[in-house]
Amino acid sequence: GGGGGGGGAEAVREALHRVLAGAHIKLREENRPKLARLAVLLLRKLQALAAASPPRLGETAPLAAALRSIAAQAPLEVAQACIDRLLAARAQWLRLRRDAAAGGDGGEDRDGGSEE
Repeated sequence: GGGGGGGGAEAVREALHRVLAGAHIKLREENRPKLARLAVLLLRKLQALAAASPPRLGETAPLAAALRSIAAQAPLEVAQACIDRLLAARAQWLRLRRDAAAGGDGGEDRDGGSEE
């Protein structure tokens, strides 16, 4: 694509293109935040594909491979991105569940019987 736009977003798109093409991004300390941001974008895209109706799981393999490549270079950053996305998804799920329960009665603000 063309048209420019935000330099940060363009840099992330370029990095993603390189990762998907199999090129290695040299891991310098200043690249870690870019890789972490890229991991978050990949995780969000994976979530969107899984949440589609019907799920578009056939499109997830190259994204998962790219995420694995990034994780090999910045494991702590990718692990934190995964944890952040899981916590956000859990919070959203609890909100939806609470809202659904509140529709029937007063709704309690409790996490009844969560499984691990």
